[in-house]
Amino acid sequence: MQLKEQLINSMFAADGKAVYVPVDHGIGGIKKGLEDPVQVISLLLKAGIDGTLMQLGMAKQTKKLFDALANPPAMIIAMDYRHYWKIPGYNEGVLDSFQSVSVEQAMDVGCTAVKVMIPYGDDEKVTISHVKILTQVVREADHFHIPVMVEPFPSGKCPEEYAKSHDVVANACRIAIELGADVLKIPYTDDKERFAELVRVSRIPVTVLGGSPKDIRTVLSVTKEIMDCGAKAVVFGRNVWGHPDMEKVVSALRSIVHQGWEVDQATAHYQLSGSAVTDQSYTI
Repeated sequence: MQLKEQLINSMFAADGKAVYVPVDHGIGGIKKGLEDPVQVISLLLKAGIDGTLMQLGMAKQTKKLFDALANPPAMIIAMDYRHYWKIPGYNEGVLDSFQSVSVEQAMDVGCTAVKVMIPYGDDEKVTISHVKILTQVVREADHFHIPVMVEPFPSGKCPEEYAKSHDVVANACRIAIELGADVLKIPYTDDKERFAELVRVSRIPVTVLGGSPKDIRTVLSVTKEIMDCGAKAVVFGRNVWGHPDMEKVVSALRSIVHQGWEVDQATAHYQLSGSAVTDQSYTI
């Protein structure tokens, strides 16, 4: 088995599924619920997450936490940077984007894979910039046999008719695969039958992002639905660390993803209610 195949397999638990909680949001400034990301990561590791996504700097800060574990969760490093601000923390739209990390740097902190975004629906220069970043990262990653996760997603300025379109997501996935994606991280399209077909024809692992904060029952219901579609993992950030019962949310997600629990069972067992309280943008 080649190194890349081994690494892709290690992105998921023994059953081929995973619960990921990304903590890469601090690149835009302080987020509610993620004011102390090192502490959050420490708690997530104890809660039993299968993997996380983070920026290089946070990976450096928490490397000892991962190294101390006999079987640490997968770590995926974000490779691209989108610059939003003139005053730190205040979102003024994407001003520039570029590759901020080399694959070798990601390997030095123990990455399992690397990730690149392809935002669409914004200024075409933004999308083109990210496609260029992706092609460069794929070249580097293939040289070192490191898996590349690609995240095509509608930007905040994407017209709603396209942002919620299954066809647009499917097209974005096909483009990402043709550009060299080894794993996909995509939005759920709320069309179970067509999404299951998208997962099937992609023929690489499909993981699903969480997006803006939602009621916890909705989060768990979506989790059940996308796993039934054949997706390999949920990648939920704000809906986990933004919830007042973060560890219980992780446990509930794990019970659905790995044990096949029903939503009512997980909600009742872990006595979960309410929703994440984090803000929805990078604007303070």
